[in-house]
Amino acid sequence: MVDFSFLKKNAESFYKNARQLYEQGEYNLAAFNVEQAFQLMLKYLLASKVWDFPVCIRLGGFSGMLKIFVHSWGIST
Repeated sequence: MVDFSFLKKNAESFYKNARQLYEQGEYNLAAFNVEQAFQLMLKYLLASKVWDFPVCIRLGGFSGMLKIFVHSWGIST
Protein backbone atom coordinates (compact mmCIF):
# COMPACT_ATOMS: atom_id res chain seq x y z
CA MET A 1 0.00 0.00 0.00
CA VAL A 2 1.22 3.49 -0.85
CA ASP A 3 1.97 5.79 2.07
CA PHE A 4 0.47 9.24 1.54
CA SER A 5 1.24 10.53 5.03
CA PHE A 6 3.72 13.04 3.58
CA LEU A 7 0.75 14.94 2.13
CA LYS A 8 -0.88 15.19 5.56
CA LYS A 9 2.40 16.22 7.19
CA ASN A 10 2.95 18.96 4.62
CA ALA A 11 -0.65 20.14 5.00
CA GLU A 12 -0.21 20.41 8.74
CA SER A 13 3.01 22.40 8.25
CA PHE A 14 1.28 24.85 5.91
CA TYR A 15 -1.59 25.20 8.39
CA LYS A 16 0.79 25.86 11.29
CA ASN A 17 2.64 28.43 9.20
CA ALA A 18 -0.68 30.07 8.26
CA ARG A 19 -1.60 30.49 11.92
CA GLN A 20 1.76 32.10 12.69
CA LEU A 21 1.49 34.44 9.70
CA TYR A 22 -2.06 35.40 10.71
CA GLU A 23 -0.91 36.28 14.23
CA GLN A 24 1.81 38.47 12.69
CA GLY A 25 -0.73 40.32 10.59
CA GLU A 26 0.47 38.79 7.29
CA TYR A 27 -3.05 38.03 6.11
CA ASN A 28 -2.31 37.51 2.40
CA LEU A 29 0.46 35.02 3.12
CA ALA A 30 -1.67 33.34 5.76
CA ALA A 31 -4.48 32.90 3.23
CA PHE A 32 -2.04 31.43 0.71
CA ASN A 33 -0.77 28.94 3.29
CA VAL A 34 -4.33 27.96 4.25
CA GLU A 35 -5.08 27.32 0.59
CA GLN A 36 -1.99 25.12 0.26
CA ALA A 37 -2.89 23.26 3.45
CA PHE A 38 -6.42 22.69 2.17
CA GLN A 39 -5.21 21.35 -1.16
CA LEU A 40 -2.69 19.00 0.40
CA MET A 41 -5.14 17.70 3.01
CA LEU A 42 -7.74 17.15 0.32
CA LYS A 43 -5.22 15.25 -1.79
CA TYR A 44 -4.25 13.20 1.25
CA LEU A 45 -7.86 12.30 1.99
CA LEU A 46 -8.62 11.43 -1.62
CA ALA A 47 -5.39 9.50 -2.13
CA SER A 48 -5.98 7.54 1.07
CA LYS A 49 -9.42 6.49 -0.17
CA VAL A 50 -8.89 5.93 -3.88
CA TRP A 51 -5.11 6.15 -4.48
CA ASP A 52 -5.61 8.97 -6.95
CA PHE A 53 -6.50 12.63 -6.84
CA PRO A 54 -7.30 15.36 -9.36
CA VAL A 55 -4.82 18.07 -10.25
CA CYS A 56 -7.53 20.73 -10.13
CA ILE A 57 -11.09 20.79 -8.83
CA ARG A 58 -14.11 22.72 -10.04
CA LEU A 59 -15.58 25.16 -7.56
CA GLY A 60 -18.93 23.37 -7.62
CA GLY A 61 -17.43 20.37 -5.83
CA PHE A 62 -15.51 22.50 -3.38
CA SER A 63 -18.20 22.78 -0.71
CA GLY A 64 -18.44 19.03 -0.12
CA MET A 65 -14.68 18.69 -0.02
CA LEU A 66 -14.42 21.62 2.35
CA LYS A 67 -16.76 19.82 4.77
CA ILE A 68 -14.45 16.79 4.68
CA PHE A 69 -11.43 18.99 5.34
CA VAL A 70 -13.07 20.85 8.21
CA HIS A 71 -14.27 17.62 9.79
CA SER A 72 -10.89 15.86 9.42
CA TRP A 73 -9.08 18.65 11.31
CA GLY A 74 -11.83 19.06 13.88
CA ILE A 75 -12.40 22.71 13.00
CA SER A 76 -15.62 24.05 14.44
CA THR A 77 -17.78 26.21 12.19
